[in-house]
Amino acid sequence: KLVWWILPFMLIAGFFTAWPYNYYRLKKYNIACH
Repeated sequence: KLVWWILPFMLIAGFFTAWPYNYYRLKKYNIACH
């Protein structure tokens, strides 16, 4: 059973898991996001 308060933690965990890959991809293609 999934509890509602776990969802934000799952989203944050998924975000930090995908962040290095997205950062590397942006750097590789030289896309400035700032």
